[in-house]
Amino acid sequence: SPSIMTQFSRNSIRTIQLGEDNHDDISLEKSDQNDDRFRHEHEQAEEDFESSNPEIHIIQDADIGIGGSIWDAALVLVKYLSNTKVFPSGYWANKYVVELGAGTGACGIALAKLGADVTMSDFKTHIDLIQENIKYNDIPPNRARVMEFLWGSSNHKIYEGKYDVIIGSDIVYLPDTFNALVQSLLLLSHSNTDIFLAYEIRQGGHLAFFEKLDNHFSRTQVPMCDLDPDFSSPDIVIYQIRRISSSSSLPSIPSQSQSSSSSPSPSSGSSASSLAPPT
Repeated sequence: SPSIMTQFSRNSIRTIQLGEDNHDDISLEKSDQNDDRFRHEHEQAEEDFESSNPEIHIIQDADIGIGGSIWDAALVLVKYLSNTKVFPSGYWANKYVVELGAGTGACGIALAKLGADVTMSDFKTHIDLIQENIKYNDIPPNRARVMEFLWGSSNHKIYEGKYDVIIGSDIVYLPDTFNALVQSLLLLSHSNTDIFLAYEIRQGGHLAFFEKLDNHFSRTQVPMCDLDPDFSSPDIVIYQIRRISSSSSLPSIPSQSQSSSSSPSPSSGSSASSLAPPT
């Protein structure tokens, strides 16, 4: 299926309306940031902060790497988590959320807009962009924070949080990181933590990740009928995941902690026609 985002530059400011009634998506090139239209969009974002269908405005910067752009799976996840037919108005208020491989911070910022208390994590090289997007969207400082975090790291202060929800988009694509990612999910979660992972099916590598995950968690695929019809694709899957094991046994990881890089290279993409979502 065609990419949801092909018409947008990866060096732009992208506007995403939260909720299930989004039909307009505006992209402004960086060179346009000083014109009247840009200022109008920013002012409108401030007015919409407490509205029932707020918008988020996400600065993209492809120069920092693959995590500096909004990828399709992030769009699908944002639209799903902000759908009031699935998560009623007020659902996210005061929920403690952590995002792994946050990239631009789009998913975490969306939930902060909806009232959640969000911790976003990624490479050190992505921290400034996430902080810039938090500030740009006028998220109160007590509602969003950013941490550098390498999956598999021990004794990290991110583990001090008692998270209601863990989210991640397009973080399941590098086999060398799978053990560290599962270990981090175990250390960050408890029996009542909901985990939402969105990913684009590419070359089948995700199957090895779910084999490791299934030793400790149960998962249910979100049905297509719960996804926004304009922001969904058969090759983009969201799983809702819950911890089932209280075992202290953790997956072994390489001596060098793996990174929380957020999105894969476009060159790794493949047609969904030959790949079915895992069951």
